[in-house]
Amino acid sequence: MLELSLLGTARVQRAGAPVTLPTRKALALVAYLTVEGPTPRGHLAGLLWDHADEPTARSHLRRELHRLRHSPLAPWLKATAGEVALLTAELRCDVHTFAAAQGPDEAALALWRGEFLEGFGLRDAEGFERWLADRRAALAAARQALIARCAAAREQGGDLRGALALRQSWLGHDELSEPGHREVMRLHARLGERAAALRQFGRLQRLLADELGLTPLAETLALAREIGQRGGTEVPTATEPPGPLTLAHPPLVGREREWAQLEAAWARGLPVYLWGEPGAGKSRLLRDFVATKGRALPNDGHPGDAHVPYASLTRGLRTLLDRQPGLTDELPAWALRELSRLLPELWPEPLVPGGPEDQRRLFEAGLALLALGSRGCVALTTDDLHLYDPQSFAFGAGFTAGPSLPPWPALRVLSTFNRPELPPGVWPAICTQVERGAAALIEVQPLPEEALRQLLDALALLDTSSALSRDLYRYTGGNPQFVLDTLQVLQARGIPGGPLPENLRPPERSLSTLQRRVGRLPPQALALAQLAAVAGGDVDLSLAGRVLGTDPLQLTPALQALENEALWRGDGLPSDLVRAAVLGTLPPACHRLLRARLEAAQAIG
Repeated sequence: MLELSLLGTARVQRAGAPVTLPTRKALALVAYLTVEGPTPRGHLAGLLWDHADEPTARSHLRRELHRLRHSPLAPWLKATAGEVALLTAELRCDVHTFAAAQGPDEAALALWRGEFLEGFGLRDAEGFERWLADRRAALAAARQALIARCAAAREQGGDLRGALALRQSWLGHDELSEPGHREVMRLHARLGERAAALRQFGRLQRLLADELGLTPLAETLALAREIGQRGGTEVPTATEPPGPLTLAHPPLVGREREWAQLEAAWARGLPVYLWGEPGAGKSRLLRDFVATKGRALPNDGHPGDAHVPYASLTRGLRTLLDRQPGLTDELPAWALRELSRLLPELWPEPLVPGGPEDQRRLFEAGLALLALGSRGCVALTTDDLHLYDPQSFAFGAGFTAGPSLPPWPALRVLSTFNRPELPPGVWPAICTQVERGAAALIEVQPLPEEALRQLLDALALLDTSSALSRDLYRYTGGNPQFVLDTLQVLQARGIPGGPLPENLRPPERSLSTLQRRVGRLPPQALALAQLAAVAGGDVDLSLAGRVLGTDPLQLTPALQALENEALWRGDGLPSDLVRAAVLGTLPPACHRLLRARLEAAQAIG
């Protein structure tokens, strides 16, 4: 009888006596044939020696088979010109028994001594390492399912303590499993151990905060509150706003259209791109929506990334490893080696990013890390996608294109960006993806005046007369951030409400945001905006052509540039704040000259 124990550290026995295989490649070959069955020679050669050309790889395979023919495993080895196999007669493997378990089979569960081929790896066989990672993940998932069945059976039989021990063994393998924590909390509560249940909840809160920067799901909070109320204990919730609505914590209003579009895209599993002018509330909408679905894994763009290759991707991967250092123990050796192209500390001799093939392997390794690090999460979010460097953007584009190889993290992808700041070529690429039906593009528009009134009513900070909401809409153009900045100025100056004062100084943050956008305008677009600002906000294009000395039709590119920056709406500038920002670009002498030209053109025509 040949016995192979592959769950945990590999052990091979023949007739009860330990067998030592000649090489690590021989062990890998035996393990693969045991689990997968008869395999073509060419596949085995490519799997175990994928860095060698085919003749060399086949030569290495012949050498390993020769060694096995002179080992105690010789009677079980069958090799033909086409394939290699292990004879199943008189062969017993714990993996086969474990995988065949049905129902609450605790005898099969007892076979688990550790993960598949624990501690084993081949640094120079990426194909084998990928297979090994897949088998480990599949068997770990099967173990979790078997634990759940066994625990449920024990609970139904009245053995709550045994069910609790099984659920706790689940968390020993995956401490970030929120469903596992909920089961432990529930069983502690059924045993009358409310304090232990709430300690488990506190542990979960700390783990999520420290490892992922996240908070528990609503159903976990509801369970904790229910358990606490039974014992008269107050359980804090991380999902409720801290105190009454304030300017720092305003309500989400006027986003029914965008929310419905998000729900539709989520139901279809589509990547989502949210775009709109700075301050429109893209980030807030993204956070609030994803919070209703579960935990998200964020990796936002940062200023300065654009000119540093792989900066955004590297920061995201390093953050995952900083929060979950144990991931390096779960990653196969080939993935660690490839990731050393971005994270040199992962491998003794780090690689550097190279050609397309190197980038493909890096992509696969990044997905392997993401699959492990995103367990318990439902979405991958990116705020300020326009700040990504091109290489990181290409990595993300490959992910949103859909699965083509395992492992592929089951995450929804949602991003926000400012269109004018996207790198060249990205906007057309996004539009192409949307046209194919492979993504959803949602514009987050300024708030309508009615929504602005709802916001004022909900905040109840000032006299919410119709005059205030009307003036705020004219002053801010409905941009939520500009509205909140303006309300903050009114509060700081003790202005009770009513119509806006005519001499109100623009909020510094809003003005600075607008000045950056105005500063990106091409000369003709800036000239048109300056003319509109001098004219009071709106301007007739025929009149503008006469003042600027050009055919009005030649102003089309200027109009497009202004609209791209959300600095033009209808027939002119969208708000008094935009007008103030544009006027700030005009020295007094130029302002007077433009005013004179405007008045002369109006007199003529």
